[in-house]
This record gives sequence, C-alpha cells and structure tokens, in this order.
Amino acid sequence: MSFVSRSLGHRDYVVDAVRGLAIAGMVLVNGAPPTDSIYAPLVHAQWHGWTLADTIFPLFLFIVGISITFSLRAEAGQDWLTYWRILRRAVVLIAISVVLVNFPYYELPRLLWTGVLTHIALCYLAAALLYLHTTRRTQVAWIAGIWLAHWTLLSLLEVPGVGAGNLTSAGNASRYLDQLLLGAHSRSYYDEIEASGVLAVLSSISTTLIGVLAGAWLQGKTDLAARIAALFTAGFALLLLGEAWSLVLPINKALWTGSYAALTAGISLQILAAGYWIMELRGSKSWAKPLQIAGVNALALYVLSQGIQRILVYVRVPGEDGAPVRLRQALYEGWFNRWLPGEPGALMYALVLLLVCFSVLAVLYRRRIFIKL
Repeated sequence: MSFVSRSLGHRDYVVDAVRGLAIAGMVLVNGAPPTDSIYAPLVHAQWHGWTLADTIFPLFLFIVGISITFSLRAEAGQDWLTYWRILRRAVVLIAISVVLVNFPYYELPRLLWTGVLTHIALCYLAAALLYLHTTRRTQVAWIAGIWLAHWTLLSLLEVPGVGAGNLTSAGNASRYLDQLLLGAHSRSYYDEIEASGVLAVLSSISTTLIGVLAGAWLQGKTDLAARIAALFTAGFALLLLGEAWSLVLPINKALWTGSYAALTAGISLQILAAGYWIMELRGSKSWAKPLQIAGVNALALYVLSQGIQRILVYVRVPGEDGAPVRLRQALYEGWFNRWLPGEPGALMYALVLLLVCFSVLAVLYRRRIFIKL
C-alpha cells in the first residue's frame, strides 16, 4: 500500500488543469487574511445568491466525478481490491480532515467530523460505488431523486419552534438535521454555518455524479468537437435550470440547494468544455502547465495550504504594542496591508500563500513525486 507514485500513468491533461484551477481557487478563497477588505468575487455570498467563490468547490467535486471514470474505467467492480482502494481513500481523507479541522484542540466530545475533505470523501465514496454498479440512465435518476428529496426535506421537515419551509440561516431543516444527527460534532451546534452537513453532502453527491456522466461522455467514440459541443449545450441547459429553479428555491451554497447544484454544474461543464476547446481542439496547452502541476497533486496542495493556515492562526507573536497577536494578523497588517492597503493587499496575501504552496508542489513534480490522497 503506497500513497506516493513516481508515474502519472495515462492522465487527461485538461482534467488535471481544470482540477488545478479549482484547487488554486479554493486556496485563494480560503487563504484570505483577517480583513473585510476583500474583492467581492472572492467572498462567499452571505446566504442566498452566489459569487465567483461559490462556484469553485462544486467545480472540484465535478472533477472528482470525472476522475472516477478515468481511474475506475478498467475495473469491473468484481475485485475486492477495487472496493478496498475506494474505501481506503475515503477513510484517509476523513482522517486528514479531522486532524486539520480540529487542530490544535482535539476534544473528543466536541471533535468536528465535518469539513471540506470529509465532504469530498463522502461524495467520492458514493459516486464511485454508483459508477461501478449503475447505468448512466440510473445515475441521471439518482441526480433527479437527490434534488427532489433534498428540496422536499428543506420544504416539509418540521423544525421545532420554527416550522417547515424556513430557509433562513437559523431555522432551516439542514441546520436542524445537523444538530440532531451530528450534535456537538457539527459547527451548527455552536451557531455557525455548517457548509458540509448531512443534507449539503447528500445534495452535492449529485454534483459529483454529473461529473461522472461528463467523464463517461468524454470517453465516448464521437469526435472531440461533437463531445465539446454537447458539454457546452448541457452546461447551458443546467445554467437555465438553476436560474429558473431559483425563483422558487433560492441558490444557496451552505444549503447546497438543487438550484445551486444545477447552476454550478452548468458552470463547471462550460469551464470543462472551454478547456477542451482551447487545449485539445486549438492545441494551446503550454499556458496551462502551472494548473496541470497543481492538478496532479491537488489534494496535497489543499492539505499543505490548510496546514500552513492553521499555523498562521494559532501561532502568536508580539504585536506593535507588545501584546500577542496571531501570526496571520501580524504578517498581513505589518507587510501586505502596509504596502498595499485594502483589497490589493488582501489579494496579494492570498496569492503569496498560494505561491508558497505551489512552489512545494513544483519541486515534487520535477522529482516525479505524486501524492495519492
């Protein structure tokens, strides 16, 4: 059993580049400094609605679905080692998530089990098993069923003291279920927004399944131009569905509403189609090499960035008045905000974090070291 590879094997350059784009976006958004002066597109919508930042994580889950079809296409689903590899990967991601999210306080009664990596692990596990054991038509039915079941629970589940159909941050059914099923192991228990709770994960499995369908389509026998056109068309259709659905079910990332899932899947399909058109059909690839480098070690990049951020948050250094302050605050206020006040300094702070993490990955890439998380 090894988590390190010296060979990339047969990989799809465009898929790796789009994965790199998604993970770079996640690091930029999550690596923002402690300030309100951040460019609006890099800040998540406060509740209903969406910004550029709200499209990044769905893009990554969509690529997870595509990657499943490439990594498991040679598997017949009969070998127990296939299931062991799928389960092992999910368990490893959840374990890393628990370590990162709870750092440096590991109190078992309050240990958080939710988080981005747990979210990815559960979507990967569900989508991989469905890919191995269902047809494309059945996968489409699962997507529709998930959306309808999720909408029904949000609309009809009675929340004590609030009632049914409440979509506010304090009274929604998703928050209630997290408190009921996860208790102290969910952020919602402490009056915070839980973006990786039970219903959110359920709904986002549909995002990963749309990636599975896109991956299967990409490996079809039709010519590349026709496949790209179909991706553009499907993406546009899902965009329209998401916008139309939002008239009765608001687009909301924290709840991962069906309208949000449809909209962001449409955007993801458009990005993927554009990537294939530019890099494969037009033959322009060299500009995307940094994205491809980030994409082949994407989760390692994310874990590294999160580890650095935990250190920046929990390490204290003397401030200008001698009182201890977080290292993150000292770096931002002492360097970035001093020389580039406001939004430019905040963006530069996040870009430097991304560059530091990318530099590590670039060294690994040159040495042909690829970490399989």
